[in-house]
Amino acid sequence: MKKKSLAAISAVLLATTLFASCTSASQKLSFSPNWAQNTLGNTGAITGEEVLEYEVNFTDATGFNEEYYSVLYCPEKSGKYVTTLKNNSSGDGYIYTTRLELDVQFAIGSAVEVFTDVVETEMEFKSTLNALQPVRSEKTVLSHTPRNVDATTFEAAYVDYDYTVLTEYDGECNAAVVTYTDRKGTLLSGKDLPRTSTKTFEIDKEKYTYLDNEQLLFAVRGLSSTYLSSQRIVNIYDAYTSALQEVKLNAESKDSEKFSFSINGTPLAADTVVEYTPVKLSLNATNAGAAITAWYATTTDPSNNVYRNAMLYMETAVSYNIGSLRYSLKNAQFAN
Repeated sequence: MKKKSLAAISAVLLATTLFASCTSASQKLSFSPNWAQNTLGNTGAITGEEVLEYEVNFTDATGFNEEYYSVLYCPEKSGKYVTTLKNNSSGDGYIYTTRLELDVQFAIGSAVEVFTDVVETEMEFKSTLNALQPVRSEKTVLSHTPRNVDATTFEAAYVDYDYTVLTEYDGECNAAVVTYTDRKGTLLSGKDLPRTSTKTFEIDKEKYTYLDNEQLLFAVRGLSSTYLSSQRIVNIYDAYTSALQEVKLNAESKDSEKFSFSINGTPLAADTVVEYTPVKLSLNATNAGAAITAWYATTTDPSNNVYRNAMLYMETAVSYNIGSLRYSLKNAQFAN
């Protein structure tokens, strides 16, 4: 996937991209607290903590890894992606975290190097009463990303990243300060000194809803399949390009199939069929890169929303289209 994609966009992230019918009228989004069991008249507060655990596997592009140089994610074991959600301390919003951990293997001839990549995010944002308005986000990345589709040395095979991006919004979310810290640093007198840069940007919310990149996949849960039947657009800030970018949300027709995961420790019955809505997320740009495809459970009953509109499955492309990462929900601890 290209760096302009949601991978630069989301936690997911080693491979994620972020979507018009465009008019001059406001197209701001309205969210519902579908992550709660009872969404009727709910202001969004939850009881307890939600934890969703996903298994991550890699499917390589046909033929790519048959060459002298190869790249494999999750070469010997599946990766893991975990999200958590709880109320913030003031009770008017949420704290949302994600953690992606998976191994990546680079091979040149018989020589092999394997690394464990980790991407973590922590996000605070308001409840649905304030359209999930972001307060702050922090993303920490330790990753090794393919540099070429063909390489004869490890130096040419991958580039390693070790950095944090902290975004802090003003009270009305009209502007934000982004602090980027390169944790690899520079060597000076035997000490590693992180290289830090700061940038301020203004947020235009007149036409589209603004969301922080790190909350985007979660925010889709608050949009019904009916609402998404028409293309929706949100604004995000892309730290890689240092610019606001539009993201398109396109829902496909609802579908259903059998899934295998546990809810609060109890596995679904073998014949359980879950209805879901596939949603594509992509940058609204000429060179948008690959889209993310995510399947969200549909609302079963507004007063007893069994699956909480959770993301059940996601597929993202890896850089240079060498393959894709597939996320499958395995355990769900839902809040009430």
